[in-house]
Amino acid sequence: MARLNRTEIRRREEKEAFIALTMYIRAAMCVFRLYCFIISSAEYPRPELSPNPNYYQTQIDAVNRLVNGNEVDCHEQLRVNRHTFFRLCCLLRGVGLGDSRYVCLEERVAIFLFILGHHTKQRRMN
Repeated sequence: MARLNRTEIRRREEKEAFIALTMYIRAAMCVFRLYCFIISSAEYPRPELSPNPNYYQTQIDAVNRLVNGNEVDCHEQLRVNRHTFFRLCCLLRGVGLGDSRYVCLEERVAIFLFILGHHTKQRRMN
């Protein structure tokens, strides 16, 4: 077997060094990706909010003020009169919809009509 000259030896060493460097970089990238995955999937504790025991009743009262109050206020906010609003709620109850755990059917219908009537985003309602 013939001996390699100095330039060929230097090229081989540079090639081996380059391969070793790329392997170190790949290993570092894998560790960094694993760290990012662990950080992104960690559960952070949410702050405790003191619940309002009358929150559901407060929502119902707001809908009652809107619907059972002045006819003009109901029409300005929901774009329908009270009779149409109650008829729509009765139709939806007949189809099978009802109150959920946190929001009554009338409130959901009022939110829906408000969004449609005022051309707003749902995010604004939250």
